[in-house]
Amino acid sequence: ALDVLEFSTQGQHYGIEGAFVREILGSPALTSLPGAPPFLDGVVVHKRHVVGVLNIAAWLYPDQQWPREPADRIILVEHAELIVGVHAGSDVRLERWDPHGLQEEAGRLAPNVRAYCAGIQQRRGHDVFLLNIPHMLRDATAGRS
Repeated sequence: ALDVLEFSTQGQHYGIEGAFVREILGSPALTSLPGAPPFLDGVVVHKRHVVGVLNIAAWLYPDQQWPREPADRIILVEHAELIVGVHAGSDVRLERWDPHGLQEEAGRLAPNVRAYCAGIQQRRGHDVFLLNIPHMLRDATAGRS
């Protein structure tokens, strides 16, 4: 089984493999950064570290406008000593996925979504996109714009 932290934001449903989840912060104060790209909701200071917080919808669909929502939760994800916050709604839950149930279905995804999607699984009547955290963190910390 694969432990996956599921969450939704901006009407989309996502999952992060549990091995990459460092911590979940509840309702933290975000500091906006003037001139920051639309996918960066701001930064949060956590345990003396400044962590950038990504708006996943704006990251995956950069050609669309996404209003900034209040941050109900921030999921801190970590890989190879890189840490980024992911803006999530209030509906965050840990689920066990059957890894054999993951579908690629890459042909129906936009290229940018496909690049950051490790797979898709039908959960409770909707598609949940399993995020490719190593790829996302590498690009996020490299300053993708």
